[in-house]
Amino acid sequence: MNTVKRNKIQKVITNLFEKLEIKSAPINVERIARHCGLTIKKKEYKGEGNLSGLLIRDGIKNIIVVNSNDAPARQRFTVAHELGHYLLHEGYGVFIDRFYRVNFRGVAASDGTDDKEIEANNFAGMLLIPAEFLVKDLKSQEIDFLNQDDIRKLAQKYNVSEQAMSLRLGKIVSTL
Repeated sequence: MNTVKRNKIQKVITNLFEKLEIKSAPINVERIARHCGLTIKKKEYKGEGNLSGLLIRDGIKNIIVVNSNDAPARQRFTVAHELGHYLLHEGYGVFIDRFYRVNFRGVAASDGTDDKEIEANNFAGMLLIPAEFLVKDLKSQEIDFLNQDDIRKLAQKYNVSEQAMSLRLGKIVSTL
């Protein structure tokens, strides 16, 4: 993802944090979504494929549907991902009995090939693990990036998966 897109995402997140006076982790992603006019619905999904969530916009209601079978940290990431779509992307038109715009969080969200999915994933990571907060944590305590216990403790503090924390740490450390 290029610097212009990253800066755009950071500006959106900074504005949200200022409006909602967010100053520490873990980030209450559902509160942010509600502030943006979104309703969150948790629904059990056991179909083929790996549907983690979707964003539905019909002009009246805007809903994030999250797979309730996913782990809580995954559900938080899905909400943040769909919020990213809501704030950054128009969505795809779908006609059922009336017009809807939909974004799905499925397999393409994590395979690294779709620009909008990459942006939504980056938005989610930047929202849930803000660089400014993480850098403070890194400066205030000694963290061994190869020690799984250290990664686990940080992941627990931010209420994210260890994988999400490792990915975010890699991005943050490369910029220091």
